[in-house]
Amino acid sequence: MGNSPSASPNVVSEASPLETSFSLPSPLPTWPPGEGFGHGTIDLGGLRVCQISSFNKVWATHEGGPDDLGASFFDPSQIPQGFFMLGSYSQPNNRSLYGWVLAGKDEVGGALKTPLDYTLVWSSESLKIKQDGIGYIWLPNAPDGYTALGVVVTNSPKSLPWIKSAAFDQTSPTNARSTPGYGDQASKAIQMDSTHSV
Repeated sequence: MGNSPSASPNVVSEASPLETSFSLPSPLPTWPPGEGFGHGTIDLGGLRVCQISSFNKVWATHEGGPDDLGASFFDPSQIPQGFFMLGSYSQPNNRSLYGWVLAGKDEVGGALKTPLDYTLVWSSESLKIKQDGIGYIWLPNAPDGYTALGVVVTNSPKSLPWIKSAAFDQTSPTNARSTPGYGDQASKAIQMDSTHSV
């Protein structure tokens, strides 16, 4: 499935930068094995994390934001066995797909827990914009002693429990990122995923 956008009746006729692909003129050389992420994962004291840069598109809007091209929202794909999604990924449509997210694996029995429930923090239902259906942003309700590391984006009014919350001692506070060009409610919902980091 990879980084390909899903078909939609609202597809814009001209491909956005997000939907174009980049390829190098020749294959990369073979690199010697390294440390940390050079092995593909890194242990953060019982919480093993890995970078995921392959995504399945969940929802998109085709206006607003930088260059008035909208934004797309993704779930990580090709997550290794035993690892769990920690949050969805989003980016503006005015640039090629370039990001990554972390997936986590509990190595000590207690570093990750399933959320108790999810709270709907934002929906595009009332917006009169070009969009692929309706998007919903959910905040996981973490058990006591745990925190959500990201939000979940769906194209359904039902949230799905495939995300994990991390123990407080596995995280540290961080500053929320700004999301210029989007409405206040959407920016607040998107910033909720950046209050803690691993």
